[in-house]
Amino acid sequence: MPDLMNVSDLKQGEQRTVSHFTDPRLEGKLLCLGVKPGCAVELVRRTTFSSTLYIKVADSRLAIRRREAACIELR
Repeated sequence: MPDLMNVSDLKQGEQRTVSHFTDPRLEGKLLCLGVKPGCAVELVRRTTFSSTLYIKVADSRLAIRRREAACIELR
C-alpha cells in the first residue's frame, strides 16, 4: 500500500482514494462537494502558478485552492 499523501502532492492524471481530512473546518464543505472518504480523486491539472488545482471526484470536476487540497489525505 502506498504511503499517505494529500491532493496537492498528486501529479497530473494521478488518481488516489480519499482517506480522511486534516482540517475539521473544511471537512463539511468538502463533504458537501462530494469529496468523501473512500472516493477516488484525480488531478486533472494545475493553474499556471499551482495555486489552484482542478480535480475530478466521481462525475464532478472541482477547482480548489492548494491549501484546501493539502487537507485531503489520500492512500
